[in-house]
Amino acid sequence: MLELHFPTPALADETVLLRPWREADVPGNLMAFGDPVIQKFSWPSAEPFTEQDACGYFADQQSARLRGQGVQPSLPEPHDEQDVLGCASMCSWIVSGSVPSSGAASPHLSWPRGCL
Repeated sequence: MLELHFPTPALADETVLLRPWREADVPGNLMAFGDPVIQKFSWPSAEPFTEQDACGYFADQQSARLRGQGVQPSLPEPHDEQDVLGCASMCSWIVSGSVPSSGAASPHLSWPRGCL
């Protein structure tokens, strides 16, 4: 499969912004996955989520994007790109119709506190 690219310019309007994750986003991602409820539903390891895990997670996302297997942009506040509210996931492409499965997660959303 071909590499998937993020759109240039980024998809954005007054309500939403989708952009690639940045190294500077690791602390925000780390804090979200450090929440016990998020760990219960989103983190398969029994060990606490670490900064090394966050870096590995971002590396895995980049690898999947380069293989054409999915894109997982961050969802920052449109007027403040440093304030990451959550993430989106577009993966499991159905080649015949190019229809992805998708989802979003955020510590600011509910059910079950961080997952849609």
